[in-house]
Amino acid sequence: MREKIVKSKHFVPSCYSLFFVIVFLVSFYLTFPVESFRQRIISEIETRTPFKADIKKVNISPIFSLNIHNMKLYKAEKQLLNIDELKIRPSLFSLFFGTLNLPFKACVLGGETIGTLIYSKRTKHIERAEAKITSVKVEKITPFIPANLGNKRLSMQGFLEGNFSIAFNPEPQGDFAFDISKLGIKNLRVRGFLFPEFINMESSFKGKIENEVTKIEDLKLEGDGLDLVIVGTMPLLWKVKRGGVIDLGLKLQLTGPKFAVFKRVLAPYLVPQGNGILGGKIAGTFHNPRLVKDLNNPNTQ
Repeated sequence: MREKIVKSKHFVPSCYSLFFVIVFLVSFYLTFPVESFRQRIISEIETRTPFKADIKKVNISPIFSLNIHNMKLYKAEKQLLNIDELKIRPSLFSLFFGTLNLPFKACVLGGETIGTLIYSKRTKHIERAEAKITSVKVEKITPFIPANLGNKRLSMQGFLEGNFSIAFNPEPQGDFAFDISKLGIKNLRVRGFLFPEFINMESSFKGKIENEVTKIEDLKLEGDGLDLVIVGTMPLLWKVKRGGVIDLGLKLQLTGPKFAVFKRVLAPYLVPQGNGILGGKIAGTFHNPRLVKDLNNPNTQ
């Protein structure tokens, strides 16, 4: 069998073809202008987003895999995000269908995110984004939380997992689901009121994105004497900085001696619904929310 393959008229041409492919890949790898490409990535980020960027190292593997190491994003000279490693392996075959699929894996915020971005050649924009997030450390997310939620530095702990899938065609549509385990919160202050420390809590956050709003189908926070459920609408997560109206119904149940004071403070804003449950509404804007005693709010029934 081996002799037949060697004597085949296709054997030598196939060997030459394989040799030249290997030479091309090695040559491409050795001569690729990595520094120029690194600067181009930084330029694209700073042009298309409100962030400044710094990338320590970029390399290209012979199988067209892009590896970015130690990428930092800044805003107003403050570091917001550090991506330890980002691997992108473009699917060149998808170009035949007018898109570029960009599967990626990122080591970020102490955890791992694996997903895919789909880029349209026609519109020159991302058409779809989906990802699965595992073991992200909640304390790494704290810098993204508005400063007015803590007089002292807000401290949070826990582990975040979940997934999302969003299509931009052209209006964003999609869904998301996240869970936080072993959640701890310390130094949380809202409108001058300092909350006590919360420990060993569980949280879940599920919803949809449609009609230019985020629809919260189920936001739960439970444990350590607190049981909170929120549903309603709020601005798109990436448009929060621009403000936007919120319309959220809530149900709150507090137990234990340390929460007695909360019942007195919240009583003017919430409606008793039996079994120790208080109901109400969070209205206003994301940057200026307010509690409203709303008997007719369907989200609290």
